[in-house]
Amino acid sequence: MVYPVTNHRRGLPRHHLHDDLRAANLRQHVKNMGAELPLPTKIVMWMSDMTRKYVIVMLAGVAAAFYAIKRYYGTDQGSMLIDTFALKVPVVGMLIARWPWRASRARSAP
Repeated sequence: MVYPVTNHRRGLPRHHLHDDLRAANLRQHVKNMGAELPLPTKIVMWMSDMTRKYVIVMLAGVAAAFYAIKRYYGTDQGSMLIDTFALKVPVVGMLIARWPWRASRARSAP
């Protein structure tokens, strides 16, 4: 299932194996009964399968996106666009505008 990731962070990797076996048993049990799983359960199981199959691709995509945004932020146009967007986000904008080091940094400029 998808949620065993939290178990790994807590240092309990045995739960991951247990949850995978439980999901497999649930699928087999329901199939043997001739019943059908509810849609939310099917969705969660599908997400779990996709996560297990494509975890490397997902991590590579996140790393590539992070790298691309960092490179774009390094340009004048990119930093202006990203900073403008960050200031428009309600809570984040207020936090950035009131950030303590911004004022001290501006005062210390030559």
